[in-house]
Amino acid sequence: MLAGKVSSAEAKIQQAEKHINEVKDQLLAFGNANPYKFIAERDPRTRELIYRMVEVGTPPDIALAAGDAFHNLRSALDHVICAFS
Repeated sequence: MLAGKVSSAEAKIQQAEKHINEVKDQLLAFGNANPYKFIAERDPRTRELIYRMVEVGTPPDIALAAGDAFHNLRSALDHVICAFS
């Protein structure tokens, strides 16, 4: 009887693993895409050349997939707690 209740938690954990793998793939792709730009500017007072590194921007899909993974893991914990109560 308990196995049936815990199987829903296992399904949530499997879904979380899919999202975690998705996050890993997206982070690798983001890192390989040269996510930073270098900008050279002159200081108006000293005329000295200043180099800055600017992040282009993190794709929102990374945060969404990570959030889904956390939500599924928390939900799995809820399913296990309910199975034992």
